[in-house]
Order: sequence, then structure tokens, then C-alpha cells
Amino acid sequence: MAAGALESPDREIRRQGVVAPAHTARLHRTVDRRCLELLRGCPRGNGADDDLWSFVPHRRLPLWLWRHHLAERLLRWRG
Repeated sequence: MAAGALESPDREIRRQGVVAPAHTARLHRTVDRRCLELLRGCPRGNGADDDLWSFVPHRRLPLWLWRHHLAERLLRWRG
């Protein structure tokens, strides 16, 4: 269901599609691979990125999400 929303041509439905994996991560501490693949095409810094990083074990997250969060942390340390 969330994957279908992430692929929708409607901007509002895509926005809700980004929210759905965030809620799944909070409730179940997981997210499916298909949603992760689709989230990769979304702009970084959305709520799903932060919730995935906070609630899903890091070892289960893809490298692109690691890069985003580690780069963000480095900027904070340097800043």
C-alpha cells in the first residue's frame, strides 16, 4: 500500500506515501525493501529518513541512508 502511494503521480499521495513507512518504522521497527527503494528517490531530510534512522536497527538500513545521516552528523560536529 505505501509503495503504491510512493509511486503515485499525485504529489499529496506521494507525500502520504513517505509518511507511511515512517509510521511503520515507529510501530514495528521495520520497513520493507520495496519502500526503501522508493524512498531513495525522494528528497533527503524527510520525516521518514529520521524515523527509519531512529526506530529501525541500523544494520537493517541501506547504505544511502547511512551516508545521509553520517554526513548530517559530521556537519553538526564541525559546525
